[in-house]
Amino acid sequence: MNNMAKLIFLKSARPNLANLDDDTQVWLWIPDGKPHFFHEHLSNLQQQGMMLRNLIYVAKRANKGLSYDVLVFMTKTMDYSFFKDKIRVKSRWKKHEFGKGKPRKNGKKPYNDKGKDPSNVWIKEITKNGSPHVIKLDALDVKETFRRILDVATVKNDMVFSNNDDFLQFAKLHGRQTRRINGIPFTAINYRPNIDNGLKREKSSPPLYNRYYIHDSRLPKDGLYEQVDFILTSPPYYRQRDYGYDDQIGQEANYEEYLENLRKVWINCYHYLKEEHYFVLNINNFMKKGNLRLTHWNMIKILEGIGFKYHDSLIWYQPNSRRGLTPKNVCDAKEYLIIVSKGGKKDEFGDRLLRFKQLRGSLLPNEVILHPARFPEELVEYFLKLFTKENDLVLDPFLGSGTVARVSERMNRKWIGFELNEQYVTNLTQLLLQNQDIL
Repeated sequence: MNNMAKLIFLKSARPNLANLDDDTQVWLWIPDGKPHFFHEHLSNLQQQGMMLRNLIYVAKRANKGLSYDVLVFMTKTMDYSFFKDKIRVKSRWKKHEFGKGKPRKNGKKPYNDKGKDPSNVWIKEITKNGSPHVIKLDALDVKETFRRILDVATVKNDMVFSNNDDFLQFAKLHGRQTRRINGIPFTAINYRPNIDNGLKREKSSPPLYNRYYIHDSRLPKDGLYEQVDFILTSPPYYRQRDYGYDDQIGQEANYEEYLENLRKVWINCYHYLKEEHYFVLNINNFMKKGNLRLTHWNMIKILEGIGFKYHDSLIWYQPNSRRGLTPKNVCDAKEYLIIVSKGGKKDEFGDRLLRFKQLRGSLLPNEVILHPARFPEELVEYFLKLFTKENDLVLDPFLGSGTVARVSERMNRKWIGFELNEQYVTNLTQLLLQNQDIL
């Protein structure tokens, strides 16, 4: 019997790196997934040579709705086994969406007989009367979570280490060798940011609302100091898309410069926002050479360093996503919705796992896609109902296709949007908002 573990599963603890072989998988269970509790520990493990392969969000029930725990998936090298087929979920759509399973012209089937590729959101999808349409999301059973971890990382007689007795019992019942270890307990890191939000600005006459402005969000906009009731935006992600203008955010030479550019934008947003009002930021992590970069955590630290109060990170579940799909990992089917405020007190927001009807890009009548990233209108409606009332002023500093503006207008909210790509603004103005000026 090999005394080295194929799998180390720890609850609220980190491994002793001396226990790791090159093909060992490390899975860490973080109840409630509060980023301040574990993200700095992950960064430390990465600095010691561990590879952060993924963060998996496991749905669970809480008092205020659907919440989540986080499973951290790490390895020492890329030399590990990953039995993806064992955790595939049977496709509900193959008889409905894919021509009842008929092969494509190239002879390939339009689906995998073994099931859909697993993602980093583990959740129970409830359908009705045999329809493939999901009508409800629900918690995943703990034993099903244990089964997936065990099946994807090990085979019978493999050695499993854990500090969790329930997991060890489950593993033993399923033919694995087990050993109890303690791990190194996670402790909440006393993270106190140095507040730096630039010079205080004076109030002046506010700009016209219900308008696009061709404006670089890194630069202050006159007249907006403490005028804005709510901010909702999604900035360009690092090195993912070229939006067609010079010196754009997301195409910087290095990641640190990208973070600094966004910090400049968020400083301006801090000054625009009224006291005790909210800002929701849509962002995601990204993978570099098999190692996950924690943009979500970096954004939280930047926002707190400016003076925002962090409340929570909601998970936007995107079940059809196949981002980051590789043979030795699950795909990325989520994005983050970070909730911060300028002194707001509300800390409960209902469900922490959300799903919205997803649209791909922004379409003109001739079906030419102009903008590759678009908020679902349902997402915008959700947060406008949660954080605003009629006649409130809403800002999107990366307006893009204008979904925030259009939904704000429909819901009788005032809005202002910044955008640098004049093609998006010019071509979409008549489609989104008739008779609106571009300044």
